[in-house]
Amino acid sequence: ESPMKEGKAYRIEIKDTSSKALSLFLEILYTCSAQEVPDHETALGALDLAHRWQVEVVVEILIDLLAGTHLLTGMITDESFVAITEEAVLKGLERLKTAAQRFGAESQKVQADLKADRLPAAVAQLFHGSKPSKPSEQKPKRRRM
Repeated sequence: ESPMKEGKAYRIEIKDTSSKALSLFLEILYTCSAQEVPDHETALGALDLAHRWQVEVVVEILIDLLAGTHLLTGMITDESFVAITEEAVLKGLERLKTAAQRFGAESQKVQADLKADRLPAAVAQLFHGSKPSKPSEQKPKRRRM
C-alpha cells in the first residue's frame, strides 16, 4: 500500500485545471484522439497536464491539434496567438513554436503588436531571438611564445 495520500484514497486532486481540460487529457490518453475539437484554452489546459506528467504521446497529439498538423487550420488565431505561443516557448515545444512563428509572420495584427512592443517578452523573443551582447572593443591578446 502506498504511504502517499493519493495511494490511500485512490484519488488525485487537480485544483489548477478545468474539468474540460482534464476530460480532454484523459480522452486523448485512452483513445489517442478527441471526438470534438476543443477550444484553445481547453487544449492548453490539457497540454499543461500532459507536459507536467510527462505523457509525451498526449503532448504530441495536442501539439498537432493546436498547430493544425492534422486539420486544415490549427487553433492559432490572432486572439489565441499569445497564449499558445507563450506556452510553446515556456515548455520548449519546437513544433508548436514553429507553427506560431509561421502564423505570426503572416498575421498583420501580430506584426503590428511586435512593432509596437505589445507582446510578452517570451513571445517577442521568438521573433527577435535572444539579443546578442555587444562584443567588447578590446584588442585581441597576443600569444606569448
